[in-house]
Amino acid sequence: MKKTIGILGGIGPESSAWLYGHLIKMCRERQLIRNNADYPHIVINSIPAPDLITGKITKETLWPYKEGIALLERAGVDFIAIACNTAHVFFDELQSTTSINILDLRQEVKKKILDIEKRILILSTQTSYDNSLYSYPEANCIVPSSEDREAISDCIKKYVIGTTPQQQSKKVRDIIEKYVDKEDILLTGCTELSLMLKDCPYVIIDPLELLAQAILRLWQTQ
Repeated sequence: MKKTIGILGGIGPESSAWLYGHLIKMCRERQLIRNNADYPHIVINSIPAPDLITGKITKETLWPYKEGIALLERAGVDFIAIACNTAHVFFDELQSTTSINILDLRQEVKKKILDIEKRILILSTQTSYDNSLYSYPEANCIVPSSEDREAISDCIKKYVIGTTPQQQSKKVRDIIEKYVDKEDILLTGCTELSLMLKDCPYVIIDPLELLAQAILRLWQTQ
């Protein structure tokens, strides 16, 4: 019997919806579906939690995330995926609240990055930058200036609440142009950045895509 997937989402909601849709698409593309009963059993808990993009993160800030995980555990899921890059800054603390295995997106990204020799521009939230979420000394990674990191976080905050999303996407793309050429690679280390840059002309390492692949891999494991 296949496992029940738990997704902690809503951070933000649009990326969680994309992840669900993409999982269904991947199942079809891999020819795993012969009838409707073959689709994965997925429990999505979309939580109205404070974002983790910038600022001081307190116990109160993380409380809705912990409660969201507890609800998924009570729902009987076999493992949990968190549809938020920045939440993985606090992965160990969140994992300690449950006996259910939480997929570690940090490790999925690391495995992907360490196979690449080209230069990689890390795009993420200020919290992720401050805590070196996707910082690997073995890889050829670069980050934007402090000013541009703040600007990217501001764009993410506005995009999450639907404030001029196309404008926010353009601002991020303008920042990218300052750092990369056509041979470089982007790491979209925030789920909203993954959405903003879907049609970007650069090669992209998308942690949200890596998360989807890991989810299906674990779901198929008996």
